[in-house]
Parts: sequence; structure tokens; C-alpha cells
Amino acid sequence: MMQLNQSPVRYIPDPIHEYWHEELQLHGTSHLYGKHINPSKYEGISEEVLRFAAERGTLIHEQCEMADRFGYAEGTEAQKWIGMKQKNNIVVLDNEYLVSDLVYYATKIDKVIIVGEPQEGLIDLGDVKTTSELDMESLSWQLSVSAYLFEQQNPHLKVRKLYGIWLRGTKHKFVEVERKPDERVKSLMDAEQYGQPFVLPVELPAILTEEMNQQLQKVADLESFIQTTQKELAIKQTNLENLKAFLLQQMTEYGVKKMEGEQVIVTYVEPYTKELFDTKRFKENNPAEAEKYIKISQVKETIKIKLK
Repeated sequence: MMQLNQSPVRYIPDPIHEYWHEELQLHGTSHLYGKHINPSKYEGISEEVLRFAAERGTLIHEQCEMADRFGYAEGTEAQKWIGMKQKNNIVVLDNEYLVSDLVYYATKIDKVIIVGEPQEGLIDLGDVKTTSELDMESLSWQLSVSAYLFEQQNPHLKVRKLYGIWLRGTKHKFVEVERKPDERVKSLMDAEQYGQPFVLPVELPAILTEEMNQQLQKVADLESFIQTTQKELAIKQTNLENLKAFLLQQMTEYGVKKMEGEQVIVTYVEPYTKELFDTKRFKENNPAEAEKYIKISQVKETIKIKLK
């Protein structure tokens, strides 16, 4: 039997789900998909309906857990779950397994399982859903976050596959779920933790992706050339300013008004005054009057380029 590391986090189910590590209250993860990726997921559904669905889901979760522990199936869904385990050769290692980073997040994984032939150091995760339809994208994100936290808590183990366990009356389904890359999961968690927007990358067709990669490489090459040239130009500009300062000093000291070389003419210019309009001061002293002369112009869309 594979050894799972147990989290020191305390879970308080009532009156609301709370997670505590010593004196620090941690945040759950089930809301991340709805908040940052699909905020309209439950739009138009009443609180009463959502509450009833949650209570029904909790009951089915408990019945399935009882079936795992004692082999007794009280409800229809639990009976289907027992049949599902037998058909798919599923071994349940733990139910409601709590994982956490001990800093910000904590969550419970419905089922830590092994599906089919066991492999050393590898486990599978399953999540029970009782909704009218199985939302694969939402489930993918939820289980991917759970897998990320699981591997943080159990560095000696790796999550092999993720599974959705859909139980709805006599309807049932056991499906493999795509795991999101860890870097995307981390970005989603960081967006919540630091109050930043989470932006999903756009998936492009393979042929377009190849073309885009070629164009991006050209952009990188040109941008690199421009930046290098600008640095060289800045150095030359500094050298030029130093030479001009030297020539000005010499021409002033010896009263020379003009010097000519084979390719250049340098002329001394007497100091003079010129008038400049202090726009900032005018706005500060005459805000109402300055408002009349403000011109609004439309700035075209553009892109920002940053070399890695």
C-alpha cells in the first residue's frame, strides 16, 4: 500500500467549509474555475436550487465513501459506483484526502485511487460529480489543481491520471480527464492569491502555430537587432556629445567662429534666449481655459514586444 502524507491542516465543515493551518485560515480551490475562467457557470440558477444540489451531492459522496469503507451501498448512485469499481479494476486508497500548500490553499480530493495495474510511485485521482451534465472543462481544472497540490504534499508520488466519476440516478460514467499543465495551474492560483487577472492562452491550429512561431522568431530577431543598434547608437551619441563639448571649449577659449575639416564644418553659435510655452503651469493656473484646447485623438491598437 502506498503511503500518503497527511496534511496538518484542520478542516471545519460546519457551518461553512473552513481550512486552518495553526492560526492561518486557508482558502479552498473549488471556486477558482467559476471566478477566473467561467464566471457565468451558475448564472440564472437560484440559490435554492444550488443549495438543494449541494446537499444531494454531499449525501451521494457520503454514500459512496461508505461503500468504499464497508462495501455497503445505500443509494442507487453508490450501487453504480461499486459496479464501476469492479468493471474498471479500481482500488480506493483514500476518501476525502486533504491536500494543502500550507500557505494559501487547501482542498479535499474525493478519491485517491489506482485504476488497473498498479505502478510504483504512481496514483490516480477521481472526483465524484452528481450534476445533470458532466462539465469536463471545469472538472479538468479542479482535478489539475488537486493534482498539483497532491504532488507538492507527496513529492515521492506522481499523479498518473485524472478521472471523473459521474453518478446521476441510474446514469453513470467513468471518464479520463485531461490534466492542465502545472504552469497554467500555478498561474490560476497566483491570480487568485495576488488579485490579478487570469488570461487563458489562445490555442491555435497546428499549421497556424508553426507559421506564428516563424513570424515570432523574425520579430525576436529584428527586435534584438534594434535593441543592440540602439545601445551602440547611445554609446556613439555620448562620445559625440563629449567631442562637441571639447570643441566648444576650444572655440570659446580661442575665439574661433568656424572650423572646417574634409568632411565636416563646425560653426560656433552665440548664446541666445527663446520663448517656450509652459503647458504644465498653464493647466495648473487655468484649468478651465486649458480644457477648451484639449484635443482627443484615437490611438490605434498595437502590441508590446518584450524579449525573453
